Amino acid sequence: MSVRRPDSGAPLRRAGAGGEAVAAIDATFSAPKSVSAVWALASHELREQIERAHEQAIDRTLVYATGQVAMVRERIDSQRVIHTKASDVIATSWRHTTARAVDGRPPDPQLHSHVLLHAAVRRDGQVVAIDSRAWFVHRRELGAVYRTELARQLAVLGFEIERSTGRGGRYFELRGVPTALIDRWSSRHHEVQEAIQRRLHDKQALLAEIASRGGPDARDAAAQLGRLLRTGQLAPGEDRYLGSSTRTAKQRPLTHEDLDHRWQQTAEQLRFDRRAVEQLRAPERLVLPASDCELLDRLTEFDATFTNREARAAALEASAGLSIEQALSGLARLRWQGQLLALADGTSTTSAHRAAERRAVSLAQTLAAAEHPAVPEPHVEAQLRTLETRLERQGGQLTAEQRDAVALACSGRQLVMIEGQAGSGKSTTLAAIGRAHQADGRRLIITSTAALAAQRLARELGEAGVNAPGYSTHALHQAIQSGPVVLDQRTTVIHDEAALASTREQHRLFAAVHGSGARLIEVGDPRQSQAVGAGGLWPHLENAARNNQARVELTRNVRAHDPADRHAQKLFRDGHHAQAIREYHARGRVNLADDQHQAEDAALETAQAHRQAGKRSLVIAQTSNEHLDELNARAQAIRIEHGQLASDRVPVTGRPYCLHAGDEIQLRRSINHPDVGPLLNGTTGQVIDVDNERQLVRIELTDRRSLVFDRDQLDRTEVRLPTSSTRSPPRDRPQTPRT
Repeated sequence: MSVRRPDSGAPLRRAGAGGEAVAAIDATFSAPKSVSAVWALASHELREQIERAHEQAIDRTLVYATGQVAMVRERIDSQRVIHTKASDVIATSWRHTTARAVDGRPPDPQLHSHVLLHAAVRRDGQVVAIDSRAWFVHRRELGAVYRTELARQLAVLGFEIERSTGRGGRYFELRGVPTALIDRWSSRHHEVQEAIQRRLHDKQALLAEIASRGGPDARDAAAQLGRLLRTGQLAPGEDRYLGSSTRTAKQRPLTHEDLDHRWQQTAEQLRFDRRAVEQLRAPERLVLPASDCELLDRLTEFDATFTNREARAAALEASAGLSIEQALSGLARLRWQGQLLALADGTSTTSAHRAAERRAVSLAQTLAAAEHPAVPEPHVEAQLRTLETRLERQGGQLTAEQRDAVALACSGRQLVMIEGQAGSGKSTTLAAIGRAHQADGRRLIITSTAALAAQRLARELGEAGVNAPGYSTHALHQAIQSGPVVLDQRTTVIHDEAALASTREQHRLFAAVHGSGARLIEVGDPRQSQAVGAGGLWPHLENAARNNQARVELTRNVRAHDPADRHAQKLFRDGHHAQAIREYHARGRVNLADDQHQAEDAALETAQAHRQAGKRSLVIAQTSNEHLDELNARAQAIRIEHGQLASDRVPVTGRPYCLHAGDEIQLRRSINHPDVGPLLNGTTGQVIDVDNERQLVRIELTDRRSLVFDRDQLDRTEVRLPTSSTRSPPRDRPQTPRT
């Protein structure tokens, strides 16, 4: 770590231009949670075998990285630097077997290693620094190599591999390890909830915490404690201290024997022990490669194009449990078969995705040119007059663009595109369109990539007198395929936030509309956000609509009354982000915090204030699903502090929160409920009652149906709190279709 040779003390490699040398790059390799759980409960012999598999997987990854990653920077002259591959790397590996401890609990098992990359050996034998950016760029691929090789060796030990788990389906677990045990040993996952309960119910501990702060805060200690004793609640400001106090102080050291004993006790409570671990094993498991269809779907699941390293990562993730060579052989076969297409910019796409792009664009052109029975003129004019009167009462007015959009959406076009920036009155316009179609006896359906967006628009239109159910595009496709939803010529589908839809979503929707004769209204803004999945069709859809006089654009910002707000929004829309933020900041519209946790607290507390004032608010974070769960737990804690949720609760497997009466929830996976049949992904509702003893939850859905869910049903629906939302980070490449 002093960047010196351990044998002679001489410098290991040359220092950088500033005279300093970075000691090492920390590459962390962490086994899946189920592997750590099995390791913790295994016999001494099996534990050593798992550790050996873990170390060998790391060794194979370093060998792979040496042959694949151009991690050495070589200067050719004063102007040119190239990247080359190393002949070897110098690294040390430090194996850890526990996670950071949580207050009051021993540390949980977590098998992982910190591999410190000290240097690379250049082809000429020179020891040089490793370019950290090159390693970072290949991080997903190298992680996939480690997990694929680890899964292969665990299969040799007799464990069955369950692929496509975790975020993006990139991970694996060992089949048969109880989810409840994995959940129990996800310590950070529970820290916030445990701290909330401790602070709400352990008054003596809270008194000690408040008193220990000292300084000016000590003057408020008696008042805070008195409020807690009277109401059982905390002041909102106390939540900030909660967040900073969930990080654990140093724990009393535990021996290996102590840890083993406590781990065994925890597992036995869930009827899983060393004997159960051995029962998971069988003679060496046969692991099959992923099918060509599965691999092709993975390659274009989120992006229309992909780099070679992304393709290798996807192939390794899809075939976890095979050797590295076997997993990658599928890519070579697909290229030889012509199913992977190399593009001029060095990326690739699949022939299937290109065909889907072409079919979607062709269907859009056909639909935009097709005639469809128009809504009678009296219905249209009546709704325009109604809308104009309502806006005048509110101090606004109907713009010419909105009038044109209503007229076009009610005309004889089967496909209509309404494009408009945020605040241009799209929802108001859609209310008039919906009422006109409804007056003509047409049935309306709203869909969007996100179920929440579809249901939000359905609720807004419902308040305007339009009866239209909301579905995610995936749920609508399932409902059409299975029969509950039937499209026909008297059906109008409103596709909201359509620019977010992937090529696959658009193709399915166009095909359903074309085959049924329904009308489709595409509403969106391509400059507001990118497609969630592999997309890039919008410019082509826009051209198809424009060429057939089936497109209208709303350009006037009618929501923002302050000219400065309108100007800043236009700057953002035109790509001048820094200037827009400077203008917002100059007007006090940007709130700064010392760290991310404080910024999150401020957002959550503001959302709570909006809720109490009868406003609707959404907290959006660019983060992982795991951190999103923590934000939702913290938002729930604030509601508990304000007495808005009942005390009885039912735990949610895999989440750092419980369900209380008063919680709003969302179902994240479709299931068949015994009382009502299919419940689709994205269904939302509110918890109205909790039976603590029988672990039952009564939920009132947004359509007013009341249903009872047991713990198993809640787990199968992957129920979540939807208070906070997530947004994907910007992609490295534009989403351009290869039509």
